[in-house]
Amino acid sequence: MFVLIRALIYSALFLWLWAMLVPQWLGLVAPTPAAMGPAQYTGLVVGAAGLGLALWCVWNFARTGRGTPLPADAPRELVATGPYRYSRNPMYVGGTALIAGSAIYLRSWPFVLYAAGFFTLTFIIVVMYEEPHLRNVFGESYRAYKTATPRWIPRLGSR
Repeated sequence: MFVLIRALIYSALFLWLWAMLVPQWLGLVAPTPAAMGPAQYTGLVVGAAGLGLALWCVWNFARTGRGTPLPADAPRELVATGPYRYSRNPMYVGGTALIAGSAIYLRSWPFVLYAAGFFTLTFIIVVMYEEPHLRNVFGESYRAYKTATPRWIPRLGSR
């Protein structure tokens, strides 16, 4: 239970930093729309789906991996269940969807560019650091997982 609490705290801080604080520092916060319309409803759905996916990933890290998303407190077991069964990086997909949902809700092109930048940064981190690190930590089980599971987008009809 303690690992789940740690995971939720670290994840909340991560989401707050990248979904709220950094955009404010960059001056990307647009005024809240005066009325709800199709863009706002779409943004809420996309953002909520992203948040739900990210939280599901956090749950899997804590329950299956016995760790958190924080590299200093990483999972002790390879997590290949739940959303990780279909994508190797669903937490980043969820975070990007949360930010993209905000961009849609606010109808803000600069925020859309920020979402693209966030995804680009996570792509670089995954390729340059996470994948080599996971290969070193989990060895052959990670190699098999990497071969069977796409990096970002699930294959249609897979598993």
